[in-house]
Amino acid sequence: MQQVFSIVYEVFYWLMLFRMFASFMPIDTNRPPLSYIYVLTEPLLAPVRRAFGLVRLGNVRLDVSPIVVLLLASILRQLLGYL
Repeated sequence: MQQVFSIVYEVFYWLMLFRMFASFMPIDTNRPPLSYIYVLTEPLLAPVRRAFGLVRLGNVRLDVSPIVVLLLASILRQLLGYL
C-alpha cells in the first residue's frame, strides 16, 4: 500500500509542479496535454482554493492552493511511512 501511494504521490507531485510552472507562461490551457493536467489536479485544488482564496501581495493575487495541497500530500506521505 505504501509503495502504491508513493508512486501516486510522485506522479501527482510532478503534475502539480508542471501546472504551477505552466500558470506563469502564456500557454493555452485548453490544449490537450495541459487540459488533462488541469482535469487531474483541479478536484484537489478547488476545495483548498475556496478555503484559502487568493493571497494578495500588493497588486498581485497569488493562488497558494497548489503549495498547500503539496504540503498536505507530503505530510500524509510521511505519516504513511511511519505506519
